[in-house]
Amino acid sequence: MNVRRKFRAPGPARRTGGGLMRPLLLCTLLASASAFPGVQPATAQEGTGQVAFSIPAGPLGTALMAWGRQAGVQISYLDATTGGRTTPGLSSNLVPEEALARLLSGTGLRYSFTDARSVVITAPGSRASGATAAGDATLLDPIMVQSDAGDIAYATPGSVGHISTEQIERVATGNTADIFKSTPGVISAGNRIGPSVDMNIRGLQGQNRVNVMIDGTRQTGGSYRGYRGARNETYVDPDFLASVDIEKGPTAGAGGVGAMGGVVNMRTIGAEDIIAEGAVQGFRIRSSMASNTASPQATGSTQIREQHNGFNGDAWSGSLAWAMRRENFDLMMGVSRRESGNYFAGTKGASTYDISVFGLPSQERRLSPFGKGEEVFNTSQDVTTYLAKATWYWGDHSLRLGYSRYENQYGEIDETTLLFSIGAFIIPAAQNKLSRTTTDTVTVKYEYAPAGNDLIHLAANLWATQLDTFSSMVGTQVVGATGESAVRTIGGDVSNRSEIATAFGQLSTMTGAEFALERSRSDQITTVYPWTTIYQSFNPNGTAHLPASSIAAHLR
Repeated sequence: MNVRRKFRAPGPARRTGGGLMRPLLLCTLLASASAFPGVQPATAQEGTGQVAFSIPAGPLGTALMAWGRQAGVQISYLDATTGGRTTPGLSSNLVPEEALARLLSGTGLRYSFTDARSVVITAPGSRASGATAAGDATLLDPIMVQSDAGDIAYATPGSVGHISTEQIERVATGNTADIFKSTPGVISAGNRIGPSVDMNIRGLQGQNRVNVMIDGTRQTGGSYRGYRGARNETYVDPDFLASVDIEKGPTAGAGGVGAMGGVVNMRTIGAEDIIAEGAVQGFRIRSSMASNTASPQATGSTQIREQHNGFNGDAWSGSLAWAMRRENFDLMMGVSRRESGNYFAGTKGASTYDISVFGLPSQERRLSPFGKGEEVFNTSQDVTTYLAKATWYWGDHSLRLGYSRYENQYGEIDETTLLFSIGAFIIPAAQNKLSRTTTDTVTVKYEYAPAGNDLIHLAANLWATQLDTFSSMVGTQVVGATGESAVRTIGGDVSNRSEIATAFGQLSTMTGAEFALERSRSDQITTVYPWTTIYQSFNPNGTAHLPASSIAAHLR
């Protein structure tokens, strides 16, 4: 079904936030927020016909709607026309037609003003938006207006998924893995083992089969979990997530090298997610409080507590993000805090289950040392995240620098030894020493999209990540092991998109190359016997070089 969007916008949308949190943090955030002035709409420059446009990078359809709002012009286009296309955005004082031409540069699309306040966007070779009827009347195509939140998955060739900002904000995320609950073919397995995500796409998981990236950077560690096997671990604060793009199966795009299961790219917020349309700065405050948790007990404790009812201040979160925009520059900074204690198991369901094999006598037994309404050891976390991004614009160029730091002290469940604490086994469930992870990420992103040139839409990325982890599980499982591991990854990619009008339709080509250098270090335990020597390492230990190049074409 073809959908035509016809948009005449009101004023800028209003952002809201809600929830509860600790009074001290709330007062601090409100005091910080009081320093920022309110939002102002886009204004025309007197005597020049120019408008102060402020349009973030992203999907072309969203950018065109923003242009219509700020220019005060009615804009119409088919979803099929803009689907799969993006724009580097715009932040400058321009006459509306020049601004529209820049947004469409490199997309292969055309625009046509039907009058001074109406414009139609079309693809080369497509029929006009309206046909002349009898007399001076114009017969328009049927018009349907709907949300564009889920369009990306349908407009993009291939098996893909997209989790939008609206979808993320609809779900209360105590854990990053929660946002994948409604994504077909994608799960985060073992999402209560610890705070990391270990993505599974159509049954493929672990051993880097699925490349999980944050803002286009690789920062995945891993650990051996005994009988459970190997686990990939990627850490991100859900408060700073803006959207998630998922490619299922092998892909030729950036991030696809070595990933036979697919690619998951989580995008963190930028200035475009904080500043309302037409404003020069803005801020976002979020806070929440939860029940059903309690701060972890002392290391080694085996006393399982009963469920605690009501709010006790042991589970809360709060974040503050601020952004400003000038003609050729924008800046975004944010800080987030999140704490939660050990959670208590649910009170519904059976206490024991029949695990007998068919035809043999019934064997009723517990499947966990934690009964109904009891504390589940090693499920707490204490997260602090810092995020900053700065972008410069000049001519048809843009350059973005980014830095983020993630810190977390958390409980970690050992799935292998968990069963040994049930029944006749003598290893009791206990509160372990908290594990610790820090991640530092630096990104540099450059884009060049010359106006009027459909053959060049160049993008280049360079990044470096440092992931440092102390795993209490590894430290206690291997004699002589410290539990410390480190993964340093440096990488980059360059790609170019071209749009070519042919007799058979619009041809889109994407060519690119990427590389990644990963250096992983962890405990290397050597055990020497008279008859052999055994080398043990619960975490990856080595160096990987991942170069790749690709070319893809799409005719529509």
